[in-house]
Amino acid sequence: MTHLASIHRYRKAVMSERNGITLPASFNNEASAHGALRESILLADYSHFGLLEVSGEDRFDFLDRVVAGDLAYIREEQALYSLILDNEGYIITDIYVLCDDERYLLLSEWFTGKGLADLLGHYMKSGESVILKTRNRENGVLLVEGPYSWELMAEIFGIDVIGLPYMEFMPVEGGLLFRGGKHGEFSYKLIMEVAVLADVWKQLQEHGERYDIEVSGLDFQIAARLENPCWNPMILGKVTRCPIELQMQWAVRYDKDEFVGRDALKRRLEEGVKRRVVGFCCEESIVDVRVGSRVFHGDRIIGEVAVVGYSAFRQAVIGQAIIDNSYAYAGLGGYTIESEDEKVAISTVPVPFIGNFSFLVNPSEHSYVDPSRPKSFLDQVERQPAGEEAEI
Repeated sequence: MTHLASIHRYRKAVMSERNGITLPASFNNEASAHGALRESILLADYSHFGLLEVSGEDRFDFLDRVVAGDLAYIREEQALYSLILDNEGYIITDIYVLCDDERYLLLSEWFTGKGLADLLGHYMKSGESVILKTRNRENGVLLVEGPYSWELMAEIFGIDVIGLPYMEFMPVEGGLLFRGGKHGEFSYKLIMEVAVLADVWKQLQEHGERYDIEVSGLDFQIAARLENPCWNPMILGKVTRCPIELQMQWAVRYDKDEFVGRDALKRRLEEGVKRRVVGFCCEESIVDVRVGSRVFHGDRIIGEVAVVGYSAFRQAVIGQAIIDNSYAYAGLGGYTIESEDEKVAISTVPVPFIGNFSFLVNPSEHSYVDPSRPKSFLDQVERQPAGEEAEI
């Protein structure tokens, strides 16, 4: 059970389980929560995240051998997003690695801290000086995400938040504030001591009222990750776990001397894969397309739908399909997907599917709550006197 269980019960949350932790799936506000994610601020309990501390003299060599990314690229208070692969080069989980003084802190969305410890323990060599310590009893995780989440964070934790680069973190009273996310908006994870977690949650709600903050369960991820796809073992992982087919090679460093699964993955890359995941958009706004529906080029079957849904922000049915490699390029038309009654025309498109609003918000110039400042570059242009050009 999450450390915030009593708060969630009071708000009549619909609960579900992730990684063995019972926490909110929904507060029956999916539409408004998605709107807050894209236009203001969303708050969610992320206590399902596994937390594992890795310390000891051999911590760098050990982790760099396990993680497919290159740990040499990060220094203290910086983070790396990467993958942990099996010996055959298939994804076990994605992972955040935070470099913090004499330790690394690992965050996993799909494993508990104990599960991570058990997984990493299999790769430890005899005699290595590495200590694995789970942190889920001591800490919980909160997500604060949206185009104006930086402004709320700065209001509560200080102005330094505004200058915090992506994939870096800073100490705050009672924990760490980490800037990093998967949905294309300003995103912060608060890794807080259990003793202060409820107080921080209430503080975020109270201060967040004037930002039109929405509290959400994990179901907000359905629409968010349809528009901004990312690794999900329960969706794309059922179709393929190969980083090449998933077009996730950016999270892998082939030039490293060693990492688990490297040789198998590199061999697969040299041989070439037969299919890849690509985004698509239906040319009709209301269609009956489902996961597993076949994709055609003319009369030839070239693949199948892996994930599909309606995007209110795109105002279209979008998704991802895994199709034959020679057809798996963005910007192509002439493909169709079978539906219940007929074939539906689609075009392949690059992902993410939307232009995230956070790219139009500059913390040094814009504000959600200060009426003297424009809210975004769009508002800035509208405020500009006729005949003058806004500096963008």
